Amino acid sequence: STEEFADLNASLIINYKAFASIVNVFKDADLVTVSVGDNSVMLSSSNVRMYIRKTAAVFPNFRVLFNNFGDQSVVFRRSDMAEALKRINLCCGNASKRISLTFCDGSLNIRHDNLIDNKSASEDISYVGDCTLSFCFITDNLLKAVMNTSTDEVRMCFVSESKPVFITECGENASLAKRLLICPSVKVTNPQQKNG
Repeated sequence: STEEFADLNASLIINYKAFASIVNVFKDADLVTVSVGDNSVMLSSSNVRMYIRKTAAVFPNFRVLFNNFGDQSVVFRRSDMAEALKRINLCCGNASKRISLTFCDGSLNIRHDNLIDNKSASEDISYVGDCTLSFCFITDNLLKAVMNTSTDEVRMCFVSESKPVFITECGENASLAKRLLICPSVKVTNPQQKNG
């Protein structure tokens, strides 16, 4: 939870691994003060002070995306997705770094093809929603995003075929504040257009 003590609006993009370290360092702190400077950010508690240097770069404006969940969404079970990815990994080993997801008529096909090792695996899970899309994810990124939710029902929202995908919690105990953003490794396409 956060509380605001100043009239300061600042946008920070923090690497996932760095953010995990920050959370771990300050997990026992009652209050964390964030001070934003011109080229660094300081986080401090009663006994810890951490400095993070800003990266000199121009980042995309992700705020536009955060206000728009998209016209299409599907709901599936987190446990079903985790089990399917686990079975694919057992079959293909470390080769299954990239997987394709195809949504069609309530059935989500999760597939990995490795032409070099001639290994492939496919699993189907059910989903609820009106969506016919096919796209590709890096397996670890998808699994981390899905497992970061605290509810077993997970909603995946699509803004458009060329935009990142939102993963949110779904159900009675869902946190509407938790919105995870994950980018497909290739452009989202409609499988009917591909074949037609």
